[in-house]
Amino acid sequence: SPVESVTMSPVERTAAWILNNGQYEDEEEEGVSKDDAKYVEKYEQEISKLKDRLRASSRRLEEYERRLLAQEQQMQKLLLEYKARLEDSEDRLRRQQEEKDSQMKSIIC
Repeated sequence: SPVESVTMSPVERTAAWILNNGQYEDEEEEGVSKDDAKYVEKYEQEISKLKDRLRASSRRLEEYERRLLAQEQQMQKLLLEYKARLEDSEDRLRRQQEEKDSQMKSIIC
């Protein structure tokens, strides 16, 4: 009451105010905590779903990486085969050219 606030010291008024506000906060916290609990539960469910999606994405990424590695290895194999065939063709053409050059020299001579 106003009379009490006049007779109370500043420390007592502060203590009374804290006590009164603390009671209101407790009542509000109980009401809010139920809502908070529901919100936290939904939040945790959402986190769980996101973690599951992340694990699935990680598995897909690993599979794609394996496929890419297999394709890269296959491409390297093909590249080496084509390189060997090209070198063989170059050697054959070089020998043929050397034979023709030799034939031309013998004809000229």
